[in-house]
Amino acid sequence: MDAIKSSAELVGFGGRTDLSTDLNGDTTVERVRVTPRGSVTRVQIFDQAGNKLRTITPFGNTFRGGAFVALADLDGDGIKEVVVGSGIGMRATVNVYNSQTGALVKSIDLGINSTRGARVAVADLNGSGRFDIVVKVPRLFRTTVFFIPGQTLTPATTIDL
Repeated sequence: MDAIKSSAELVGFGGRTDLSTDLNGDTTVERVRVTPRGSVTRVQIFDQAGNKLRTITPFGNTFRGGAFVALADLDGDGIKEVVVGSGIGMRATVNVYNSQTGALVKSIDLGINSTRGARVAVADLNGSGRFDIVVKVPRLFRTTVFFIPGQTLTPATTIDL
């Protein structure tokens, strides 16, 4: 399995905003970049030459709180999906996009009112041979971690730390 985790072995969920990988299995590396906080939050995908292939505006044209990204083939079709966790200033949400079309696959409202960001990572946590999404949401006096199986994209387990 080839995936980019949001930080080394999920430690600390560093919240990546700039990743490079082969998104579609053609052996050409593409770059995925999130615009910085303060500007309209966009996820941009570039080819090796730096040409913009597509832009995803994951949380609307007015949200400026940034985002966190992870990339993995969640559905087993050989094409990586773009997993986007909301940045600071909106309810904790994770959106999953088709990397080739930019189409929204699923929006997942995590059901908590934290506006401190949703840091995302990917790994095969249940031994299914498919990638799953892990989300860390900082809250006032604790942190909540969500496990979302890649096959269903429905939160299955929640742990408060």
